[in-house]
Amino acid sequence: MVTYSKPNPIKTVKGRRVGQWDHWLIISVILLVGIGLILALDTSFPTLFHQIRLPNGGESLSGNQYAYLIRFAGAVLVGIAVAWGVMRVDIQTIRHLAPLLFWGSVILLLLVYVPHVGIRHLGGSRWLGYKIFQIQPSELAKVATIIYITALICSPHNRVQELTSGYLYTAGVLCIAATLITFEPDLGTASTLFIAGLFALYMGNAKKRYVLLTFLLAGVVLIGLVSCNKERRSRIMEFLDHKHHAGYQIHNSKLAIGSGGVMGVGIGNGKGKYFVPESNTDFVFPTWAEETGFVGSALLLLLEFTVGWRGFVISWRSPDPYSRLLAASFSAMFSLQALLNIAVVTGLWPVTGVPLPFISYGGTSILCSFLIIGLLLRIQRETALRVNR
Repeated sequence: MVTYSKPNPIKTVKGRRVGQWDHWLIISVILLVGIGLILALDTSFPTLFHQIRLPNGGESLSGNQYAYLIRFAGAVLVGIAVAWGVMRVDIQTIRHLAPLLFWGSVILLLLVYVPHVGIRHLGGSRWLGYKIFQIQPSELAKVATIIYITALICSPHNRVQELTSGYLYTAGVLCIAATLITFEPDLGTASTLFIAGLFALYMGNAKKRYVLLTFLLAGVVLIGLVSCNKERRSRIMEFLDHKHHAGYQIHNSKLAIGSGGVMGVGIGNGKGKYFVPESNTDFVFPTWAEETGFVGSALLLLLEFTVGWRGFVISWRSPDPYSRLLAASFSAMFSLQALLNIAVVTGLWPVTGVPLPFISYGGTSILCSFLIIGLLLRIQRETALRVNR
């Protein structure tokens, strides 16, 4: 297990000069965004046949086949600007702002529950805003929570190894955010955040029994939440008996993936996107798999996990304990989110709403993915300046 209580010596990079830019990370993100833009255009075409509206009676997208592409491209441009801005900010400044970022995100999470403020869609209140200008606070809270709990773990005044003098407060911060997200409801995002948070605690030298007990207690709560909700119970039953009673969404998702073969049917030629619900958001991967086949699917997965891998490399190289833990936690969360999305659309996990990073349509998700990349590149730059002196 990596120790974060003391900085790593500079010899962790084996005497080599460290570049200020991680080219593998940047290239992987560029290619992922390119695939995302292609799929945004590709999945715009079904809107000509289906009346798709934004939450809370927003403007119809069905008359513009380029609507998703335009909005995806707009989110990418904003995300690039955010990443560039974050790269100009010292990591220690972000560390000092961590409490403000976290409690600000908690206020946003609370606002989604306020009538006429939070926007209801598909049975949940997950958005704030008006018509086309909307944000999803749970995505912002994921980033803010990881920034805050890693700051707490690395604080000399917060002994996370001790139950009452550090661990309970840090785990409580994680539970506050995860609970508010869970009751939106958004169990997929809450689970991703919670596991990433436990990973941070484990890597931050919290006692293993505390982390394990927290995980087990969360599992008991999860079972209770599933048992008390009819829709969640039905999703679990469909998953457990998928051979005979597969849900409509998963059934068509697996048909689309299986129809791709080795090389796929060609970009734009897939039929699955007309039958798979949410084919532009959480279930965008089946469209890519059908149209590019095994080769294209393998490429996409390689790119997603290359981003996670390079994040761990940046973490390993950093001599600063906070930067090291922050990079590792974000890399774990990014990789887990990609893995969970693929597991859901292939029927290996019960259906839950988790976007595929840089691929699924969703402005706040894209923005937060770029925010994480900006932080990773900033950590890489600080490491290079420190090691190459």
